[in-house]
Amino acid sequence: MSKRPATAVERTTVGVGTPPKQGEGDHQDESNNQSFDRSCDVEDDDDDDEDDSSDEEAEPSLKYQRLKGTVLDVVKKDSISTLNVSEKFIALGTHAGMIFIVDFQGSLIKGFRSHTASVLDIDIDSTMEFVAAAGMDGLVSINSLTSAEHYAFDFKRPMRTISLEPNFGRRATRAFVCGGMAGALIHREKGWLGHKETVLHGGEGPIWTCRWKGDLIAWANDKGVRIYDNNTRQKITFINAPQGQARGDLYRCNLIWQDERTLTIAWADQIKLAKIKEKEAKAGGIVNVGATSHPQLQVEITKIFQLDCAISGLAAYGDDLLVLAYLTESEDGSDEEDDSDPESSRAFRRKAGQRPELRIIDPITGEEKSSDVLSLSGFERLNCNDYRLIPSYEAAKKSNHRGSKDTKADVGQSLFYVVSPREIIIARPRDHKDHINWLLDQKKFEAALGHVEAMGEVEAKAQGFDAVLIGRDYLSYLTDETGDYSAAARVASRILGKEAQAWEELVFLFLERGKLNAIIDHIPTEDPVLSSIVYDMVLAHFLQKDLSKLKEILERWPIGVYSTQAVALAIEDRLQSSPVAKRRSVEQELRPWTAEQEPEQTLLMELLADLYVRNHQPGKSLTYYLRLKRPEVFDLIREHNLFLDVRDQARQLIEFEEAMQREAKEDRTRDGQKPLQAVQLLVDHVHSIPVQRVVSQLEAKSEYLHLYLDALFERDPQLVMEYSDLQIELYADYGYEKLMYYLRAMSSYYSFEKAFRVCELHDYVPEMVFLLGRVGDNKRALNLIIERLNDVSRAIDFAKEQNDDDLWEDLLRYSENRPAFIRGLLENVGAEIDPIRLIRRIKDGLEIPGLRPALIKILHDFNLQISLLEGCLSILYHDIRSLQDDLFQGQTQAHYCEPETITAGSAARAGGSPSVCDACSRPLFAKSQLGTALDSSSSASAAASSSTTSIVFLCRHVYHLPCLLTKAGTIPSRKAKGATDGVRAVLTTATQVASRARVLSVQGEAAAGASHADEALANIADGPSLRAYRMEEDFRAKIAYSAKLRGALRSRGCPDCRAGAQSTLGAETGAVLTS
Repeated sequence: MSKRPATAVERTTVGVGTPPKQGEGDHQDESNNQSFDRSCDVEDDDDDDEDDSSDEEAEPSLKYQRLKGTVLDVVKKDSISTLNVSEKFIALGTHAGMIFIVDFQGSLIKGFRSHTASVLDIDIDSTMEFVAAAGMDGLVSINSLTSAEHYAFDFKRPMRTISLEPNFGRRATRAFVCGGMAGALIHREKGWLGHKETVLHGGEGPIWTCRWKGDLIAWANDKGVRIYDNNTRQKITFINAPQGQARGDLYRCNLIWQDERTLTIAWADQIKLAKIKEKEAKAGGIVNVGATSHPQLQVEITKIFQLDCAISGLAAYGDDLLVLAYLTESEDGSDEEDDSDPESSRAFRRKAGQRPELRIIDPITGEEKSSDVLSLSGFERLNCNDYRLIPSYEAAKKSNHRGSKDTKADVGQSLFYVVSPREIIIARPRDHKDHINWLLDQKKFEAALGHVEAMGEVEAKAQGFDAVLIGRDYLSYLTDETGDYSAAARVASRILGKEAQAWEELVFLFLERGKLNAIIDHIPTEDPVLSSIVYDMVLAHFLQKDLSKLKEILERWPIGVYSTQAVALAIEDRLQSSPVAKRRSVEQELRPWTAEQEPEQTLLMELLADLYVRNHQPGKSLTYYLRLKRPEVFDLIREHNLFLDVRDQARQLIEFEEAMQREAKEDRTRDGQKPLQAVQLLVDHVHSIPVQRVVSQLEAKSEYLHLYLDALFERDPQLVMEYSDLQIELYADYGYEKLMYYLRAMSSYYSFEKAFRVCELHDYVPEMVFLLGRVGDNKRALNLIIERLNDVSRAIDFAKEQNDDDLWEDLLRYSENRPAFIRGLLENVGAEIDPIRLIRRIKDGLEIPGLRPALIKILHDFNLQISLLEGCLSILYHDIRSLQDDLFQGQTQAHYCEPETITAGSAARAGGSPSVCDACSRPLFAKSQLGTALDSSSSASAAASSSTTSIVFLCRHVYHLPCLLTKAGTIPSRKAKGATDGVRAVLTTATQVASRARVLSVQGEAAAGASHADEALANIADGPSLRAYRMEEDFRAKIAYSAKLRGALRSRGCPDCRAGAQSTLGAETGAVLTS
């Protein structure tokens, strides 16, 4: 359980707002709010005064207003005993037994007397048609506001509570539950024979409160709270009353249904949250199911909070709880309770009451978020049950959606009614305007400005706010009161916007107070653009104070906002007037500047170089780039097309970059790295800087010439064709790694004799071998490989590349006395070398290291080749067999033909006689089919000749189908299984047309009906739809018949050929046996 923290949440005094009219948003007269005062709760502990004064005042969550109108007249003569709120009106009961229906401005709508004593509880039907009341006189009354329907029940004992069933006005049962001092919870409903009364519970003391939600009824008596399931007609739980048996007549039990399965119980100083859940059947257990299929329910207490006060009322406030707290003075008159006597804090004996508090409590942690002390008239004489907290219809409706995404957004529209016997206070969340005014009062201008800007200009003016004025006040507050110039500079652009004059005044203010560094990063350079005098003044200030900041500013500001020439002249004057510049001699002037020794001059030159570039004067900046040794000098040349300026300075540019690399201690390798930027610049712009011009400048420095020609070769070999002989010498001296590649790529352009002499001079044997191979001197090249390189692999590769048998023979001959070569040849034998030929050349007694593994490798390779050949042969045989079977099946396959596909001319043989069956010697087709007279003397021949199907083999034998399939049962049938759906549809249409004709004839239009039917049937019989359906049926029948016929003839070949093959086989067998 969570207690209220020892340090109370600060209670603040705020102005009383005016809530809108319920559902309409109208405002009441704010002058009426002056009668309601807020109180400040100040701690009495002197030790905490200093801490409390240093803390910031917390913004209140609610604002308050008294309900005016008829209510004021009511409380003058009577006092309020209970109240309830619906969507359209407020119903309040008095101690005189009157019930008043008022609107949300307090104006009287209707009033009636249903009781002779205090009205203790009021419930309003969800249809807002019926108002039910329970009174001290023992009466329960239900009155309709729109009709004469009225119910009154006398229970002889004071009735404390009543609750109508959901949708009371729409149900014929008119059921309700009520209870009182008699100690019985009575359920009463209307039936055929009158009202039926049922006692749901009794014998545990008076019924103090009951609430009906959905199918569940909750009530409280002296023992505790019970919940009743109206579906199963059973009590599902009992929840104990708070410890100490708090009396319900002194401390009301508040039952709030947040939804149909969540009940909040606030009684005395405790809050309990109860969840109603369905019981889960235990594994293997038996579930007791009654006559209905309703699930059994159980209750779980999820939270219990112990407060330091009695609870007069409770309501849901977004995701939090709103508690109306009742406090009493302790016996010694102080506000502190005696913690040494726990029973005294729970007994809640009758003491003088304090001002009630409206607290917001976190339902998860139980911590108090805020607390407001309410100043109500006569609070000293009131007890806990004299107060009530009633949420508006919207607030109660939102409590059913707690935890949803829009709960906090909608809480601002909720109202809460704090009811005392003499007045009704409306509490509502503070709106946006209240929040902004509070921020301005607390001098939180930034937050207030953000809210005003978010509202938009039109809405802000409608609410009485001006973002410009708030911003100006904010700037004055930062610069004059707090001295926070950095914050003022940050918000200046947001506040001043595009007002150039205001910006200039602010910059001069910062300059005057020596705070220009704070605003320099926020001075606008576009939209708005300030006067150039302001920018020049700022640059002059930083030229004298901070050169690094000046450089940063010049890089960020556009070139047109300040006077470029004036700034450049000022920087040059500063550079020339520096003491170091005056001491430099002429020789030193030719030497580059050193940034480590002269940082100020270096920075000034950087400023000038960048300024001239940005001012489109790159020629002037080139000098400073070179003096500063900037690598960007090459980018500057490229970007601004300064190639004509450096076309005669090729060597100087390369030496400049070499010097930079030496100072940076970067070792540049000649291979695997990009060329120098200077070289790349010369290569990329050969049209502006000709090759011949560069070569003439670099001839005295052969290493630079090599770098340049090498980069040219990488870019386009055609550019260095005329320098190929020279480049071979350069590669031999500075780039041996690329020499072989160059010899191979440029073999058509250089002189082989000169190249060979260069390689021979440097003793580059691989290159000499390549050149000898290209001129055809293979034996000499092979001899160099064997004698100088002693590399058998290279020798074998060379022999393979030349593909010369004499060269292989020379290699074998050279290898006879070299065991290492023999082993290398054995390990690399292939199609070019016969291993037998090599093995036979091995002399007897010659010791060859590793001979055994080499021979094993040869045998393994040959075994692998044999295995591959066998596998390929097996696959080949399998493919041949499969193709042969397919060929045989295709040649022996029977084909059938129909008579309608054969004309009389194509059916005749070459001699003019018709085709006949090779089995029965009868014509294949009937006379009606071919137009010829056929004699049918026997029934068999007639059946054969009338057959519509003939079987043809590729061996030119033809048969009637019955002659080939002698058994009648094996001949496939052509009969269709039935009409398709399309034919059925056509027939159905015909039937409908005929029926229509009969109807017309019955109606006296016989002639017209008969004519219509005949025309429709004729169209259907010869129509395209039916012809299409018939063609589809014929096609499907042919496909089915063809499949059946192929199945019947699959295993049969030509009978004549089969008989001839068997006779030939028999004769050969007989001849073999005879022999």
